[in-house]
Amino acid sequence: MAAPSEITVRDLSGRWDSNSELSDDAKPIMELQGVPWIVRSMLANTSISVTLRQSTDEAGVTKVDSIQTSMGQVVEETRVLDWEPRDQPHLIFGNMTVRSRFSEPNDLEAVLRDRAGSGACDWEGRLLRLKSRQ
Repeated sequence: MAAPSEITVRDLSGRWDSNSELSDDAKPIMELQGVPWIVRSMLANTSISVTLRQSTDEAGVTKVDSIQTSMGQVVEETRVLDWEPRDQPHLIFGNMTVRSRFSEPNDLEAVLRDRAGSGACDWEGRLLRLKSRQ
């Protein structure tokens, strides 16, 4: 998905459509996440549309409501960007505990630098090991 230059992460409201010509193949990361082959194959050949509504409450906490449409399925989720853990069901990954927040570019650069080798550091500096399920 490509964004117009006037759109920033501080307000992503709008409809976003996937563009397979500009996107990397998602199958390898889905394999690492344990998504079954048949599901990976179906998702790789379908378009995805996401509608985001972003708002900030009186306390300054940002909330992002997402409606994702693909293969006739609609998945709705809400992310509250306060870094508090929340239980969230997911159609493909099952029940998850998620946390969301804004991060500074320097934090992202540090995580990307640490991706070399067999693992990566998460947002709090913990080493993550990534292994392919074969």
